[in-house]
Amino acid sequence: MSTILYNTNSSFIQRYQRNNTLRHNKKLSINNSGTTSTANATDGIEDDDPFQSKWTKDTPEYLQELCCAYFPSSLHQRIRNLKISPDLEVISIVALIYKNFISNWYGIKIPTKDSQLATELFNIIERLISFLRISNIDVKSIALDEFPALMSTHICTLRMIDKKNSSPDQIYKKYCQLTLYEEDTYPYVITNLIQISLKNSSLLQGTFIDAILNQLLLGRVFDSISEPYYVLRGISKVCNKIIKRKTTKVAPRHESIWVSMKLKLNKIMKIITYISSYDNKNDAKSQDSLFNRYFFHAWVVDLFQLQSKKPLLYSFLTTVQKLGSKSMLITSISNNIIDHLIEKKVMNSSTATSLARLIRHTLFPNDNNMGPRTIIPTGDEFETFKSGRVEELWEVCQLYKASLLLNVTKSDVNGFIEAICTNKECNKLLFFRMIDCLLANITD
Repeated sequence: MSTILYNTNSSFIQRYQRNNTLRHNKKLSINNSGTTSTANATDGIEDDDPFQSKWTKDTPEYLQELCCAYFPSSLHQRIRNLKISPDLEVISIVALIYKNFISNWYGIKIPTKDSQLATELFNIIERLISFLRISNIDVKSIALDEFPALMSTHICTLRMIDKKNSSPDQIYKKYCQLTLYEEDTYPYVITNLIQISLKNSSLLQGTFIDAILNQLLLGRVFDSISEPYYVLRGISKVCNKIIKRKTTKVAPRHESIWVSMKLKLNKIMKIITYISSYDNKNDAKSQDSLFNRYFFHAWVVDLFQLQSKKPLLYSFLTTVQKLGSKSMLITSISNNIIDHLIEKKVMNSSTATSLARLIRHTLFPNDNNMGPRTIIPTGDEFETFKSGRVEELWEVCQLYKASLLLNVTKSDVNGFIEAICTNKECNKLLFFRMIDCLLANITD
């Protein structure tokens, strides 16, 4: 990349982005009457017109045209040869990042016609996708052991902190002390791990990847999703889906007995298929009983605290756990069911495609500029929003008889929501640790 006039030790990119932000803020200046200038304020909106294409949004042809519009022509044929799921979806996100954060200075502020930076960025993403595709990730261990352990640590730590008499900074420092994590460790340790995995030898490319990960993906994106408001919105969507499915699950009365029996038979056959048909390729790993996984302790002890609320139920469940863990038949059946679900619901390309599409729609709603930040309610408005989420979660608990079986009270639900809203930085640290856990399993 000899034609690039750039000092890799400088902070040019960051300065340029900061100056762009200042210039954009000046456009939205307040006039003498105390109102925002209408002409200038609409400029920012007009710039974010939806991407124009003759194809329907999110179709393979649309995504190919989107990528070709922002990447140099030397990559167009490679874009057309990409696998649709999930490669093309991921590359479309990279194309929009390139458009928003690179093309406005690379070749303009840095005088060059060289397209090698875009090519190398494309190569890095292709290598990363290929690496993830061939990686042997123990999803069962992550989902049933490691993630539940992280969640339990998070919940138990927040319960131990005196939130009423502590400032947000004090809460975060105490949280770091109790979880044995040093402050300011993340996201830099994650970025360094990704850099090592990519085996990148270019200092310029390394600087660029650091900026994209630390400032954008692990900076702005994680700063947004760790907001209690967004976490509660996610919980609200899940609760509403459960409520809708549960309330509309009852079959119509006019349905014939034969049709009803046929539906039940199909469900039974599906369960039998789950139990017997899945060919597990990792027999040695799958022999560990489902009852010995940490998720059992996470739900029974850490989340619902049954050992103190329902001691008889706790004794019964621990007895079932011990008996189940000793039965090879139960172990085999439970492992087959879990492995089948993981293979069909998690480790397939459609899941990765849906996730990549969700990220693109969230960051770039019009497939043009990065979307504006959502206005997060505060004060009484946020308290009203929290109360609504408490009611939704409590309705789910009632639908599944959690209040009767697990002695869950509305006060417990309210305490759970309050724990989520305790400190955004604590939530962000939890997400960082989950990403760190995934990367550790991928690079092993």
